[in-house]
Amino acid sequence: MKKLIRPAIVAALTIFLILSCAAIAFSTKPPEILSPVGASLFVQVTSTPPVEEDRSEVGSTDEIIIMGGVIVAIVLIPIILQRKTWLQNNNG
Repeated sequence: MKKLIRPAIVAALTIFLILSCAAIAFSTKPPEILSPVGASLFVQVTSTPPVEEDRSEVGSTDEIIIMGGVIVAIVLIPIILQRKTWLQNNNG
């Protein structure tokens, strides 16, 4: 009997989750469109934003590349230092 309790709880929670998701998804009523002209009422036209002048600077990604190198060093240096002890433990 105890072996069935855990799967029953998981199944009940899964069914509850599925039903609650379905209830949320289908709780709103889609708008009823009686004529094809009615569909055009939902379309909102936005104007194109004006062209801005280019404000990028030459070499502006240098700091990003340096930060990437620092992150790689932070990850690789401990691995390289630990590799020596791993090799000694496997050979010995």
